[in-house]
Amino acid sequence: MDKRLPISKVQYGGSQENNLRAGTENVPGIVGFGKAAELAIENLQTRSEQALELRTAFEKGLKRLSSVSIFAEQTERLPNTVQFGVDGFDGETLLMQLDRKAIAVSSGSACTSGKTEPSHVLSAMKVPIALANSAIRVSFGKNNTMSDVDALLTALTDIIETNQHSSVMMAASV
Repeated sequence: MDKRLPISKVQYGGSQENNLRAGTENVPGIVGFGKAAELAIENLQTRSEQALELRTAFEKGLKRLSSVSIFAEQTERLPNTVQFGVDGFDGETLLMQLDRKAIAVSSGSACTSGKTEPSHVLSAMKVPIALANSAIRVSFGKNNTMSDVDALLTALTDIIETNQHSSVMMAASV
């Protein structure tokens, strides 16, 4: 860091950290964070294996749906995360439909949340724009179970089948 650059205080009060920060370090918070890190490391392997088991089961179910594409399926990635797209759907619309069924997922990737354009990563992977715009990200946590995977697959199947049925009905009426 260039010592000639002026640094402004964010907090006012004491003179800690060369008069740049007021207050005393949160020692209980620091100790608690250290203990949390220890516990996380102790359980990391078990939690990773559980998450991978859920992800594998979910992806197996997704493969039974003809209109679903799993992104980066053959690539090394986090054990708890799946990103996929559904042909003929907008990701935000699909997100809302899943939310109505009490399923909490995300559209797009974490680095593009809040943006309307497709993920730059999916674009670099040559995923077609329409499919990239349908992207949904599922992240399994320590409290998720196989019944959550089943519920998500059931909800997703219902939504896709309802949409396909509606599309057929609309085409027949034209």
